[in-house]
Parts: sequence; structure tokens; C-alpha cells
Amino acid sequence: MITHLTNNETYFFRESPQLQVFADPILKALKERKTRSGDRTLRVLSAGCSTGEEVHTLAMIIHDSGMFFWNWDVQVIGLDVDAAAVEKAKRALYFHNSFRSVSPATMERHFVREDVGAQVKEGIRRLARVRQGNLVDPASYEGLAPLDAVFCRNVLIYFSDAATSKVVRLFHQALSPGGYLFLGHAESLSRITDIFTPIRFQGAIVYQKAAA
Repeated sequence: MITHLTNNETYFFRESPQLQVFADPILKALKERKTRSGDRTLRVLSAGCSTGEEVHTLAMIIHDSGMFFWNWDVQVIGLDVDAAAVEKAKRALYFHNSFRSVSPATMERHFVREDVGAQVKEGIRRLARVRQGNLVDPASYEGLAPLDAVFCRNVLIYFSDAATSKVVRLFHQALSPGGYLFLGHAESLSRITDIFTPIRFQGAIVYQKAAA
């Protein structure tokens, strides 16, 4: 029933302005902060990850940044309530509709052709892991904290205000001080909560948890 009720519309490099913000100012800020503290871990959550295109997109962006090699422990975690979608994400085998925003150069660099589809290369798959969980259930976040960034885009529009408030507070708890939350362009926390600070970038608004 969950498979039929959930919306699994997704594709690689969706809503690129936000991804550009993540790739440049956000990753640079995280690298600088962690270098000062001696922390060599990076944890990013794709909440409501569906079949995994966003999980692997984020892993590609981190890999291509060149900032997190040499003894860095990097994980991009996908979380979704739909067990069938999670299994597809784990296989990381995709077809034409998923590649509508993928350049030929990115196809060549990060995918291996498989008959009519293409599979994410092993180096990127090693950075990603996907598990089943419910965003409103605190138990689904066990073992994930502290997170450096959470992507929950085009998911909360299907939630009530009460459920959105609960999920956002769970994100806040799981994020490290100074961590970032990315929502979809049609989503806003302005009438839900003020526990995050909105930061305006060119083409995107990112929510930040207060630093310790």
C-alpha cells in the first residue's frame, strides 16, 4: 500500500540551483569548519530519498568537489518509507527518465551502461547507503547523528503542519551545530517554526541550525 500511496517522482541533479549552493559555499564552509576542529567525517541525509537519485547525486557532488579525499569518512544516507523504492536505490540501476538533467560528461564519469539503463559506478555507491524508515518516527534517525546537512525536498508539501513541525524538529536534533537543511522551492518553515535561521543564496534558501 505504501508503494501506491507515496510519490516517487525524482531524477538526478533535480533543482540544480540548490545543488550549486551545496557544492560551493556549503561544502566549503563545512570543510573549513571541520578542518579547524580536526573532524574528518561528513554526513549528509537525503530524507524521503525515493529510488535514490538524490542520494547518488549528492555523493557525486561531494566526490567531484575534491575536498573530502585522504582519510575522510564520507557517508550520504538515504531514508525512505517505501521498501520497494529503497531496494531500487540500493541497486543503483536507473533508466532514461532519471537522466533528464544529466550531462554526457557526467554520464561518462559516474555511470556504467547496462543494456537500456545505467548503473552508478562503484566508487560513488561506496559513499551512499540507503535504509527504510519513517520521517516522523524518531527511531528512524538512530545512529545518524550528528549530520552536517539534511536534504528533504518536495516531501513536506504532502505533510500536515503538525507532521512537518515534528519532522523538522527531528532534523534539528540530528543535525550538528551549524548544520544545514535544504527544502524544496515550494516549501518554507516561516509559519511552522523558528528553530532554523534562513540564509539566502543566489537561487536558493538554506536553513541553518545555530552554531554551538
